[in-house]
Amino acid sequence: MLIELPTAWRLENYANENIVIWFTGASAVGCTNGRLAPDSAMSAQDRSRLWSLVLSAKLSNRKVGLSYSGTGNACVITSFFID
Repeated sequence: MLIELPTAWRLENYANENIVIWFTGASAVGCTNGRLAPDSAMSAQDRSRLWSLVLSAKLSNRKVGLSYSGTGNACVITSFFID
């Protein structure tokens, strides 16, 4: 699990509603460039919620929590919250 301020994170939206979050603190535990992406089974609504949550946290200087699994370029977000 990762809990941190997302101020330095970069959000990218790719084709077919694929979201990737770069430069998270997850790079310290094995995720290349801090790359985290939602599970492929995550609904479009949940992907939208994730995007909104991170943007809201950036604007309000609140911490975001991400649970994820995997290593390298395959670190997958399984759940998320704002703290």
